[in-house]
Amino acid sequence: MAEEIVITALEKALELVRSYIEKAQKEKLEDIERCRNYLRAVQEAIKGLEREYDEILTQAEYCDLNQSEQVLNLQKRITNYLTVDNLKTELDRVSAGLEESEVAFRKIADSKLQFWWKKDRETALVMFNYLLERLTDYLKELEDSGLQWRKSWTGVGIKWLKPIKELIDNLDPQQKDNKSKLTSLVTQARKDRSKDNLIYYTRNIERISNILLLAFR
Repeated sequence: MAEEIVITALEKALELVRSYIEKAQKEKLEDIERCRNYLRAVQEAIKGLEREYDEILTQAEYCDLNQSEQVLNLQKRITNYLTVDNLKTELDRVSAGLEESEVAFRKIADSKLQFWWKKDRETALVMFNYLLERLTDYLKELEDSGLQWRKSWTGVGIKWLKPIKELIDNLDPQQKDNKSKLTSLVTQARKDRSKDNLIYYTRNIERISNILLLAFR
């Protein structure tokens, strides 16, 4: 029987992010769909990071520490999440693309030929700039939450994944409370609400994307 290929939430997100970036880059700089596809890429990146974190916690919760294969798989998944920065590279491309869109939209809004639309477009741009600032803050928050110990700055809940990994990396067969310690870490991680910005950011991205569509269609 062939080994089942499991695609993680982070891998799925990476595929979607790259797909939206590809769609965006096929459009002209001033085309609203270019910007909206970049915003969709941001949404999928944030969702992917959050889902991957949740899935890792679930995997840790049900990991049988007496089964070396299960422990190894968990170690590999956490390591991949903490050290591989493919998604960071794509987010850098998205960030650059959104900045290009802002410049293009600013030129349109400042055009004398667009007088009747000027107020709506100015308002949309203010909200767009605010969103870009908040997204930058969000990524900075992730970095400040413990990502400084790794090369990549994409991720959530690092302060919990690090001790979980340290525990399973240094399992002592003589210690009978390894599982209870792991369970306790998972429980604390789930009580930590610092990752709840997901709903705020995804909803605001969608809202501002629609406002931009109405103003620059």
